[in-house]
Amino acid sequence: MSERRGIEAASWAARRAEPDAGAEAERRFARWHADPLNADAYREAAATLALTRGLADSPDLQALRRASLSRVARRGVRRAAIAPRLAAAAAALLVVALPLSLVVRAPMAAATEYRTDRGQKLDVTLEDGSRVTLDTDSRVRLAYTARERRLVLLAGQARFEVAKHQPRPFIVEAGEQQVTAHGTEFDVRLDPAQTRVALIEGRVTVAVPGAPVVAMRPGELLVTGARGRMLKRDPRAVEALTSWNEGLVIAQDEPLATVAAEMSRYARRPIRVEGAAARIRVSGAFRAGATESFAEALALGFPVRAERGPDGAIVLVPAAPKK
Repeated sequence: MSERRGIEAASWAARRAEPDAGAEAERRFARWHADPLNADAYREAAATLALTRGLADSPDLQALRRASLSRVARRGVRRAAIAPRLAAAAAALLVVALPLSLVVRAPMAAATEYRTDRGQKLDVTLEDGSRVTLDTDSRVRLAYTARERRLVLLAGQARFEVAKHQPRPFIVEAGEQQVTAHGTEFDVRLDPAQTRVALIEGRVTVAVPGAPVVAMRPGELLVTGARGRMLKRDPRAVEALTSWNEGLVIAQDEPLATVAAEMSRYARRPIRVEGAAARIRVSGAFRAGATESFAEALALGFPVRAERGPDGAIVLVPAAPKK
């Protein structure tokens, strides 16, 4: 779906949901809707709008709004630094390009598994008031017992906001890592080659067999992989790792191939990079999953061009030198 078609579909869905849309508007909608691609885009936008409005008054969603507003207030300085044009573009894409978010309350069962598909985001409120947010294509198993609050991250990435003043410890397993929280907020990403833990606020300790326990402070990132463990204080790296929760992919002078792979985690239509274009260094904040807009922006600012692969993927290749 193109960015323009998605925005038009979201606009029509919102307009037709109002009682006084008007006969002329309906005639214009009918002409626009006659295009099969527009009809498909509208069906998705209308379904998303219906889901959003259906959840609007739920206690869980109201709590999520309050938490989001609080987080924005705490991070206002960082947001103020975003260029106005980028902020406007992000707002325009918000309706159609953000991963679908669902809000649920976890049952009291001792072992429950939650998962997301590509492009989805899931918020879960646990029985003790803690919250878990799953990123795209992720999976977590809840295994609370009478002695501990344990969760196992089986795939992908998740953010944990831990309820304070609880008698049982809160523990997250991710591969060989065991993260014990102490009333805090942190992010864990489990990849085949490495595990990353980012501490946003509070305090956590991270244990792994055969190595000393690491105590982390806010703004620190712990990376564990084949080369060992590395703990560094890097608020910018923490921001980049956790930006998915705000619907963004942040790149800091990274190879285009790496950024494209990250964007593809959220998109039904992936993006690949071939040849010398893979080594181009990219910095910026991009709307997660908006691969077509991402490719168009790159073609304007870098020596690359976008092609359509036989599998439907967007392929970035080196552009021919201008004569």
